[in-house]
Amino acid sequence: TFPLWYAQEVLGIRRDVRIVCLNLFRSDWYIDQMKTKQYTSEALPISMNHWQYREGTRDWLSLDVSKDTMLLENVIAFFTNEELEYKYETVSGDTVNYIPTPFIKIPADNAEGEIAWAIPGSYILKDQMIILDILAHNEWKRPIHFAVNMPMSCYGGLDNYLQLEGLTYKFVTSKNGREDGDLTERPQVNLEKCYSLFMEKFSWGGLDNPNVYADETTQRMFSDPYRYSCAVTAHALAEAGMNEQASSLVRLCTSKIPATQILPDDYLLSLTDAAWMCGDEKLGNELANIAFNYFIECVVWYRTLPRISGDYLGKIQHIQLLYSLADMYGQTSLTTEWKKKMDAAEVPIE
Repeated sequence: TFPLWYAQEVLGIRRDVRIVCLNLFRSDWYIDQMKTKQYTSEALPISMNHWQYREGTRDWLSLDVSKDTMLLENVIAFFTNEELEYKYETVSGDTVNYIPTPFIKIPADNAEGEIAWAIPGSYILKDQMIILDILAHNEWKRPIHFAVNMPMSCYGGLDNYLQLEGLTYKFVTSKNGREDGDLTERPQVNLEKCYSLFMEKFSWGGLDNPNVYADETTQRMFSDPYRYSCAVTAHALAEAGMNEQASSLVRLCTSKIPATQILPDDYLLSLTDAAWMCGDEKLGNELANIAFNYFIECVVWYRTLPRISGDYLGKIQHIQLLYSLADMYGQTSLTTEWKKKMDAAEVPIE
């Protein structure tokens, strides 16, 4: 959030965009701020008044187990109603509001005329309550984007209606139609937008310069969302038969975020898989060897310790996954060489 605030406040970039910090959305003063115009960004469409979300009021809302599907606007009206019939009594004797059903819908300009989803869990916190209020009253007038590296609970069950666009998920009316669609592994992807952003517009931060120090925060942020988003996009490109674009994206990402700076992880394995998937065998083998040798070295080092600790089992699983992928793509020269190293490091093939 802070780099985005800096871009707006100091550099004057895109002041028509409203940046929302979800952690602060649990504070009444911050919600009040979001209900006012800032620069050229109009107030957010929040219908609730201050007394309905003030500190200590509706800090959380439990979900009823009803199977009925309700319009989100009616759900908002239900849990903001102060009449006793719209509340329940807790074991301590308090009467509190609740959400009458987890199954909600809003009108949409699609074939169904609506989108419907289920709120996960048994309760929501104030930030999710305000997001629901915004979704109910935005009426698709302003695009809504979520950062890709947030906890799954922040997406409020909207998984099937979030489309990857660079480093954000855009809330859309179309449902994820990919086979085995999953927000973290196989979300719907705006291929043209993502490819353009990564290949033409993004500034990668200079990590390809070995003299640039990658601290802990850099390690984390360039893994997810950067590597993650590139890997997901590359897979979607290859799946769509756009192999040349998929290969170009993997090459760009792995050159701008080299494994010498941001260590091999799940997303580098995913990029390796994408390279093989799009037919770039040379690139896939190069990335695979870098990752495999790193994980093997980690396992060997862990075994020098008096007591095995750290992410020892995770590294073994990475080695086994790489071996399985190489075998699936017919990379026999790799698997033959790797098996010797795995035997020496006592890593079983599974």
